[in-house]
Amino acid sequence: MFNFFKKKQADPKSKHVAKERLQLVLIHDRASIPPNVIEAIRKDIILAISKHIDIEPGDVSVSIEAHPGASRNSRSIVADVPLRKKGEAVR
Repeated sequence: MFNFFKKKQADPKSKHVAKERLQLVLIHDRASIPPNVIEAIRKDIILAISKHIDIEPGDVSVSIEAHPGASRNSRSIVADVPLRKKGEAVR
């Protein structure tokens, strides 16, 4: 019966995910780069790389990441560009 009054413990995994999401939102806000600019960069990356190698254009993601431990203003634009497997059909 006394367990009813005890504070429930939060799932550590969901706490970690929520923290990462909040950090991502803060990074984007501090970088002052609107979402439409990130999307334009994504499209440019797809065009440039696809001229030379086969990629999965629908799976390309672009994000802004902070570098913990580095200077406060240290951020990078990171692109994840999956390569198409040999013989795989174009979507």
